[in-house]
Amino acid sequence: MLGNRAGGRPHRRGFGKDWAAALPWWVLPLLGLALVLLLMKGLAVLVARAGWPILLGGGALAVTAAAAVVRGLRQRRHALVQGPAGLSLPEIDSLGHRQFEEAVCGLLQRDGVRAERVGGAGDQGADVIGIDAWGRRVVVQCKHTTVAAKVGDQVLQVVSGTARPIHRADLAVVVTNGGFTRNALKNASDYGTLLVDRQLLERWATGGESLYKLLGVGAPAPRGRWRTGFRNP
Repeated sequence: MLGNRAGGRPHRRGFGKDWAAALPWWVLPLLGLALVLLLMKGLAVLVARAGWPILLGGGALAVTAAAAVVRGLRQRRHALVQGPAGLSLPEIDSLGHRQFEEAVCGLLQRDGVRAERVGGAGDQGADVIGIDAWGRRVVVQCKHTTVAAKVGDQVLQVVSGTARPIHRADLAVVVTNGGFTRNALKNASDYGTLLVDRQLLERWATGGESLYKLLGVGAPAPRGRWRTGFRNP
């Protein structure tokens, strides 16, 4: 789900072994249509010359070709849903704000969270929202920096004030490729907000570790509404 990089060239790291994922979205449908039209034209000629036996054989060939195209489309979709693989910190640093949000969304999808990027003007402290395997609502605020800036306590106050009352979050997370101020680190647990700094982001994006594992988030409590009571590493 990673969009174009700052230079405008699509980022496809980690998809090199999947030829379908490396193609633009419109290529496979166009190739499939061209193949079907070509087969139909060939079948018309063969039927005119040889009759029904050729029609049956050609029909089987057309079905096989169509199935191959569908398989390629599914492979491409699966690769994109899995999100970016092996994304390095320098690559993350080179992204724009929107691309960073899309990268975080893709990483959540890779972890099995049904996530969607919602960031933009008036997002009220939510850039990515998803539903995890237990049905918990995950709200993520993304903070991208190109100058190794630190996210301050005021950002956590905004997230804390909107994540649950407005976005109905069960889990509130702030992700940055920079760091956090001392006050932010000190008050995060009081705000009920989990923090992902540069070091954790590298382990998540580059190392392929699960975000929940990195943050110590487990299965929800068997009774009552799940609460965020986890201490950041």
